[in-house]
Amino acid sequence: MINLKCPENAEGLEELEKLIPLCRKEIFKQVKAKVETQGISEREASRQIAEELGRPNEALAIRQKALRERQSQSGTSVPGFITESEKKFLIAEVNKIKREKKQIIRNEKKIKKKEIPSDLPSISDRYELMNCDFREVVISPVDFIITDPPYGKEYLPLYKDLAIFSRAKLNEGGSLIVMTGQSYLPEVFNLMTPHLKYQWMLAYLTPGGQSAQLWNRKVNTFWKPVLWFSNGEYKGDWIGDVCKSNNPDKEYHSWGQSESGMANIIERFTYPGDTILDPFMGAATTGIVALKMNRKFIGIEINQETFNIAKERISCLMYDQNEQDGET
Repeated sequence: MINLKCPENAEGLEELEKLIPLCRKEIFKQVKAKVETQGISEREASRQIAEELGRPNEALAIRQKALRERQSQSGTSVPGFITESEKKFLIAEVNKIKREKKQIIRNEKKIKKKEIPSDLPSISDRYELMNCDFREVVISPVDFIITDPPYGKEYLPLYKDLAIFSRAKLNEGGSLIVMTGQSYLPEVFNLMTPHLKYQWMLAYLTPGGQSAQLWNRKVNTFWKPVLWFSNGEYKGDWIGDVCKSNNPDKEYHSWGQSESGMANIIERFTYPGDTILDPFMGAATTGIVALKMNRKFIGIEINQETFNIAKERISCLMYDQNEQDGET
């Protein structure tokens, strides 16, 4: 007799799914044996088997699938095999199992987001900074590019270059997360979509103090688009599409984003140990946050003065981290 137990995690659910074909064959044999030896109906035999299994709901669900398969093959039906009330009950149980599975996956994801890989290098060994044009860089592919290019009309050609660069530097299924303004969204899409698959657009909410006045559009904007592209088919986690910055931060760069805002984005898409590439590094806010959150970071910045600021900021982070670890 096969004993079906309610799984406690996602791996258990997968194991249960592997047993389904075996369970179908086994239940057919047991139903047939009871009908022949006891002279009872298939319905009564199935009910008894469900009780013997100790998990009647799961047994009924498997039996129902088995019956449908049998009816499909034979072109016949078994009247009264399952009542309407049993059908409703089964549907409710199936939905309950689905909800439990989703909750298990959510809980496992939360745990994984907090786990630090045992092979994660020390903070001083998990970043690389380059003072050059990103279009000239030769690096190994990564899973995530998270960046914030300039938004002005004169910079639009960079978005095409970024898309071509990302297609070459992202692993299959990897994601490009690019922050942009609203004014030239149609042009940005036209430049990028020939090279990458558009996945979605997230809303990045900014606090009232960061409201930008777009005089030529007569708009006070309190959010900005975060465009999400993938290199091929995306197979990662589900993502919520509203991000938030708690405070403005232009201390190191006039175009800079806040650490809280970048942390929100990095938390949604990546896991500890992942490598994040930023080809428009600026003053390295993305890099600072990535390293603090136990990610690896590659930053590229073309402007020498801005690069020096980024380098100094990360050096300060290294110093603070070393003090905490008692290395200085």
